[in-house]
Amino acid sequence: KPKSAISKSMEAHENLKNSFGLAASYAGLGFYYSFSKEVELEKAKQNFEEAVRIYESLNFKDGLAIVYSMLGDYYYTKGQLDEGIIYFNKSLKISLETGNKFLEGTVYDGLGRLYVAKGEFGNAKDFYEKLLVINENTGNKIGYKNTLYSLASLYMQQLSYDKALEYLNTINEKSKEDNDLRNQINALKQIGSIYYNMGQYEESVKKYKEILTLEDKLNFGKFRSIDLMEVYAGLGECFGQIGDKEQGEKYFQQALKEAGDTKDEGAIGYIYMRLGGFYSRVNDSSKSIDAYKK
Repeated sequence: KPKSAISKSMEAHENLKNSFGLAASYAGLGFYYSFSKEVELEKAKQNFEEAVRIYESLNFKDGLAIVYSMLGDYYYTKGQLDEGIIYFNKSLKISLETGNKFLEGTVYDGLGRLYVAKGEFGNAKDFYEKLLVINENTGNKIGYKNTLYSLASLYMQQLSYDKALEYLNTINEKSKEDNDLRNQINALKQIGSIYYNMGQYEESVKKYKEILTLEDKLNFGKFRSIDLMEVYAGLGECFGQIGDKEQGEKYFQQALKEAGDTKDEGAIGYIYMRLGGFYSRVNDSSKSIDAYKK
């Protein structure tokens, strides 16, 4: 349906000889082929390149910057990272010339992702920090928190847990100020996980239990159950490490109940997998095998 709507729009713009609209339709169709279920990357590239051709003939710089950024994402998807960086830099050059902060920020995010994929964390950090400044200066609270998540993820990949905690704690505090429960819960889940990985199980328990005081204020149906199953499983694993099998089992039973409420076989299997690890940790091989079989 989206493809049909874009194709009709393209036909209308051709009939009206509206080059701006036609270029936008080509870009939209390229985006569709890149990210829909009907992924056809070569068709995406063809449409992006046609949009570039038209925007170049019109000397429409913002349009070019947008499509260059889309081509950067196209090459990121293809795994051709250096080519993606070339196109994001083309977009960045125009964005800096025109002073378009939104596009500039979009490019910094794309370059950050590409350099993470290349394993060049220093370059990725530089671009994410530039994006952070733009989001802060433009009052983009959602973008600001998303960039903090990107920076936290960057440090987690490098096992620099203390630095990752700084960014996640900032998200948590900002979310409290904004009454943004969704991001507060997301940040606390990651903080709890980091403390677990650091072997600070009591701190992890505190963070997971803090989430439980917030969940009652949310009513997201299946998504709430997914949150809760992850928190209960996290608590179960913490008590397994602490050596309290009874408490751990209690929380895993609650995790299984929430997983069942999602009616998602993958979610249920995921909790049984973690339960198998828990029983292995507390030296109950029979129950561990049974959980893994389930």
